[in-house]
Amino acid sequence: MSGERIQVLVVDDDRAVRVQVGAWLETAGLAAHLASSGETAFTLLEGFTPDALLVDLELPGMSGVEILRRVSARLRHVAAIVLTAHREAEIAVECMKAGAFDYLVKPLDEAKLLMTVANALRQRRLTLAVESLEREARQRGLEAGVPAAAAVTLFRRVDRAAETDVSVLVRGAPGPERDAVARGVHQGSSRGAGPLVVFRCRLLPPEMHSSELFGLAAGSSAGGAVAAAGGGTLFVDDIDALAPAAQKRLAEAMAAASEARLRDSSLDFRAVATTAVDLAGRVRDGRFRGDLYMRLAVFELAAPSAPPPAEGPLTLVEQERTAILQALQRAGGNRVAASRELGIGRATLYRKLKEYGIA
Repeated sequence: MSGERIQVLVVDDDRAVRVQVGAWLETAGLAAHLASSGETAFTLLEGFTPDALLVDLELPGMSGVEILRRVSARLRHVAAIVLTAHREAEIAVECMKAGAFDYLVKPLDEAKLLMTVANALRQRRLTLAVESLEREARQRGLEAGVPAAAAVTLFRRVDRAAETDVSVLVRGAPGPERDAVARGVHQGSSRGAGPLVVFRCRLLPPEMHSSELFGLAAGSSAGGAVAAAGGGTLFVDDIDALAPAAQKRLAEAMAAASEARLRDSSLDFRAVATTAVDLAGRVRDGRFRGDLYMRLAVFELAAPSAPPPAEGPLTLVEQERTAILQALQRAGGNRVAASRELGIGRATLYRKLKEYGIA
């Protein structure tokens, strides 16, 4: 019966109001179930589970507050909104105590009603998501608040790196956590709409590094990963494994890109590299080019180590998602306030919301 549509139960003894509200909800793509009394409402509830409840405060028989209390007891996070003809503050307080997200004063306005419903549903989703993540964290023997705090600090560092257009070196063990940091720098930058070209050094034999990065023609970058990254980011994974000849050419390309981007769009790229070794030590030992290291390590980020899959702490992605959800919950769904608390830009927050499937 419910399908994928959001299910809304409307309880109002005024037929005109009931039908009008139902029409507004249906037009907005929601499924409206209409009841004229508490008794009818609970009969309907035997056949479906509502995501939201709109209930008139003044009803014959079972009152709106009583309906609200009973439904909230059965469905703890139902997005409940009370409809009333009165503006008294005492009514609002009573409704909130009974579990309502908000209340609307009649006569009802379509735009305001739909916006209030949307906000209530968003808050419900956030609350459910936070509880799910915290439940998972407890099962692993770890409270979500601790890693989430560390994630906020990392958020800020990634955001600051993204706001610049300099090269970034990400240090840490190989894995999705390290990749997520590197990709976050690209996605949060002014180049985020451009290509992200991933070059994984350890997946190719060293003798192919130069040709794959710069193409087959000597002295040219046509056809290689560097050219493909024009206007975007070149992500070089495990750069410590890059062949010496390719190191030399990459250092030259980065120098040319920083000096002549307007003249050669194929060199308009940003480099983000990852490594699990001490590159500075490699430079001192003569095993890595110093000029390439200096160009790469303009901004350094440390990625968290990948946890053991069954019992370790939350992954970076889980930490970030938890931090965002908790900040949004504390801000009552206000994204501007949440981004301010997290210390990241609004654009970064919106991108993360989309990336993690948070509406």
